[in-house]
Amino acid sequence: MEIHEKEKNSLSILKSIIKEKAEIVAEHIKKSEKSVYNFLQSCKDNPKLLEKYLSKDESEKVCKILLEKKEKHVQVKKEFILKSNFQDGLLKTKKILMPYKENISYIAAGKFVIKIKAENYKKANYEVQKILSDIENQAKKEKLDFEAKEK
Repeated sequence: MEIHEKEKNSLSILKSIIKEKAEIVAEHIKKSEKSVYNFLQSCKDNPKLLEKYLSKDESEKVCKILLEKKEKHVQVKKEFILKSNFQDGLLKTKKILMPYKENISYIAAGKFVIKIKAENYKKANYEVQKILSDIENQAKKEKLDFEAKEK
């Protein structure tokens, strides 16, 4: 989500609890903090921060809403092939994929899938491309066959 959208959502959370005072409270928060959104995110960990601007009851309600609301994440998957006809090909393949073992799964003979989760598609796709590029460069050095599949 864009920063502006997150700010709008944060303001609407405040409005749902404190009604017409929300604009005034948001202005006070903006004077001492970078943004209302960032302030409310920090209040998830420390609800007492909100009590500077709201009553204890109101701050508890806002914190409850914040804890229920989860950030949306996207996952990008990309298949690739990494093969070798050398005797030590398995060892070379393992060596290349080891740094990314949390994100890579084995599908079938020489086929793998990489999965990356991020806040938005652009970040996830960038991370996948960066990792695949690194794997491709290492595969060339080790003389392995690499191919990224397009879906």
